[in-house]
Amino acid sequence: MGTVDFTDASKAYFFPVGVPGLFRQYNALADFVETANTIGLPRYAKQAVDQYFARWVMLHVQSNPARLGPAHGQRRDVRHRVRAERRDSGGLGWTLDTSVA
Repeated sequence: MGTVDFTDASKAYFFPVGVPGLFRQYNALADFVETANTIGLPRYAKQAVDQYFARWVMLHVQSNPARLGPAHGQRRDVRHRVRAERRDSGGLGWTLDTSVA
């Protein structure tokens, strides 16, 4: 944001998609008094009926998921090196070497 860099411009970050169970979801509590000290649910809904004539109902719905990625120990640093090489056809080619640290 603004002038703050959140990632190092010299690094690339990869994350896999389509891997069941890689990211875990934990549900936070709703901001209601009756949910204090309980286990978070995927969804919360409440209704407030018009107290004078019961002609309308106001609905409030919320969900508070927190998705967490792999543990720190599962992260790997990847190093890339690009090098030019002469091809058998006589032209130049580029090779990307990747190593996992």
